[in-house]
Amino acid sequence: MIKLKTIEKEVMRISGTKKLEEAEKIGVILLASMQVGMNIKKLLSYTGYEREIIKMTVEKAKENGLYRAGKYAVEWFESDGGGIALLCDILTIQGFLQRAWKPTPSPAASAASHTARLSNA
Repeated sequence: MIKLKTIEKEVMRISGTKKLEEAEKIGVILLASMQVGMNIKKLLSYTGYEREIIKMTVEKAKENGLYRAGKYAVEWFESDGGGIALLCDILTIQGFLQRAWKPTPSPAASAASHTARLSNA
């Protein structure tokens, strides 16, 4: 399992900040959910973040089609490292953007590839 600090550093690198604000926490929650599931209790235990932000992230991810029927419909693991897609999904969770399209669920191999890259960071 990837350490929380590793995920936090990656999200802060992508967002270009050195501090975990709401947006970065949402990004961490989204990435962490790929390890522990889109489950509020498990995410609370893994991250230690406030219940409200975890609940909101899980609900909005499902409402906006990022996660449906037990699968992720995201492009966080594309060739650019997925940074732009992750930032857009963070903004969607915050209500600043609306998804105009729903990508197909990402293949497990792609997620495994990114997990391996994070593990080596």
